[in-house]
This record gives sequence, structure tokens and C-alpha cells, in this order.
Amino acid sequence: MGAFEARNGRWGLIADLFYADLSQTRATPLGLLFSRGRIATEARALSGYAAYRVRDDERIAVDLTVGLRVNSVDLDVSLSPGMLAGQRFGVSETWVDPLIRARVRFVIADGWFATAFADIGGFGVGSDMTWQAFASLGYQFNARWSVQGGWRYVAIEKPIEGRDVAMDFSGPLLGFTVRF
Repeated sequence: MGAFEARNGRWGLIADLFYADLSQTRATPLGLLFSRGRIATEARALSGYAAYRVRDDERIAVDLTVGLRVNSVDLDVSLSPGMLAGQRFGVSETWVDPLIRARVRFVIADGWFATAFADIGGFGVGSDMTWQAFASLGYQFNARWSVQGGWRYVAIEKPIEGRDVAMDFSGPLLGFTVRF
């Protein structure tokens, strides 16, 4: 993951990149028909937002944004031979989702801050529904450098090549910010 933000007064542009390459192999629930199954998922998303700061004071900053997310997903399923010959199939697609988002950053104590954002999109234009939530706790070393630790959750529901696909990605994160 990575993010970039440029601001001019109350207006801002935000870019956000997400990439996941995950796979898992296990014994199949199909008994002797197939010995093992492997699922591999590769997901990429590039989001771009136009932001407007609706509140900005020494304790809290609130941004409302609109944007787009370009998604690309490759899903592959392999079944290893058992009594039946091995099988392999996959789906792949790239699409664009419209998004709306809100973000808040507030000062907790000297140097400490919290950030949270959530977006929702798709609305049947690209995916049926996509949303994400993010929350972090950070420490500002000086006007230029800060560090954050938190959690991000991304969900996507979309038919791909005639199959209903639901994907959820979540996990901890550690981030560094440099302002210039």
C-alpha cells in the first residue's frame, strides 16, 4: 500500500495504491476425487480522490472526497489429481468504481494523533458494492515526519465472468509520512 496527497488550502488530491498477492493450498472437501486445492488471488487497486476540507483547526481536520478506484483482480483455482484428473480455472477482470469518502484526523495529545477514513462505492457501475475502512494511531515527530500503526479493511462484491465474487482484504499496517 502507498498513498500520496497534495493540498492547496481547503482542496486536495489524494492517490492510494493497494496490492495483494495471496494464495492458499489445502486438502479438498471432495474426498478422493481431488487430493488438494489451491486458490490464488492477486488484487490491485488505484484510487484517486478530490478532497475538500470542511473543518480544519488545531485539534481536528475533516475531509469529504469523491473519486474513482481502478480495480484489477485475478483469481485462480487448481485442483490436484485424485481419482479424477486435475482441474484448473480462473477469472480475471479490470473495472472502475465511483467512490465517496470521509476522513478525519484529530490530535489526541502532544505529538499523538488518530486518523480514520471510510469510503463506499461501486453502486452497480463497476462492482455491485465496494467499501473500505481504515483507522490508525500515529505520532508526529516534527512538522515533517510521522509514523502510524493501524488496520485496513477492503471489501468488494462483483460478478466476474458470470460468477459472483466477494473478496475481503484486511490486516495491520505500519506507515511513515514525510511532508514537503
